[in-house]
Amino acid sequence: MGKSKSSPYQAGDLVNYDNNKNCGVVLSVDSLGGGPTDTIRIINDEGRIVNIRGMQISRIFDPKDFK
Repeated sequence: MGKSKSSPYQAGDLVNYDNNKNCGVVLSVDSLGGGPTDTIRIINDEGRIVNIRGMQISRIFDPKDFK
């Protein structure tokens, strides 16, 4: 499943959010037109599930960086 044009995020993406203060893995994306208004469910580094907005994401890591 590839990234759609409406949302730059997909389940399984590793992201930094809140100005690189937190990191986690995207569990799901509820797209409301794409981009900053998306609601994104993330499991963070503490094992908690949090909901954030797309505008809070600081960075999406490329899986190639970890090979």
